[in-house]
Amino acid sequence: MASRPRSSRPRRALLTALVTAATRTDMTDAVAGAEELLPGWFQPVFLALVLLGSVTNSIITLYSSSLNLQVLGIPWSRSRTILISAAVTASGSLRALFFADFTESLLSFLSLLIIVFAPWGGVFLADMLLRRGPTTPRPYEAGAVLAFSSDWNVAEMDPMAGICTAVTRRPLGGGEPWMPGETVDVETAVHGYTMGSAYANFLEDERGSLTVGKLADFVVLSRDILAVAPDDIPGTVAETVVVGGEVVVTAS
Repeated sequence: MASRPRSSRPRRALLTALVTAATRTDMTDAVAGAEELLPGWFQPVFLALVLLGSVTNSIITLYSSSLNLQVLGIPWSRSRTILISAAVTASGSLRALFFADFTESLLSFLSLLIIVFAPWGGVFLADMLLRRGPTTPRPYEAGAVLAFSSDWNVAEMDPMAGICTAVTRRPLGGGEPWMPGETVDVETAVHGYTMGSAYANFLEDERGSLTVGKLADFVVLSRDILAVAPDDIPGTVAETVVVGGEVVVTAS
């Protein structure tokens, strides 16, 4: 007879301990009952974790909302859009908490989300279905600006890894490509990481290319990523980094 995996034993022990503890107190009110079981020092620790989690979630939400303002084409810097989003969010929250009925305000907000996101979701789904055709051009082929970047805790921060993934559509750990029809060539990926990202930040007149009048920010790579195999791109490093025309990093 096969034995139970060891990894499940701690979970079973924890579940048994919780069930046993629950029988020692009145769990009609689950919150009050749990409070009696936990030590006194746990409550401030728990409240601190909840507070920190709420603050972190609010920061991420403000960051995302500021990006949405930029997506709409508003030519503001990211810091300015974050401040505006914070001011609007704070004013709305204060009004809902102190100057209006909170429940009514929440229901109105949810109704507004339905009104806004329902048609947006329909347009998004229709766009996905229309793009399934074999002759449908991809957005950048139709003239849209392709902007590449990394996303914290979601994708690799290394642009070389991002370029390789864009060219091969394969996971860095190996495996089959995902939607191989969406691959791009190396030149297009490099343009997305340079001019494309500068355009997305409304900085295409200052950065993104080696052009007279722009900032002299560039790197010298350890290999020519336009000539090597795509799988060799992730091993490429910056041997020299120039910022504002001054060399700040050189290979040792």
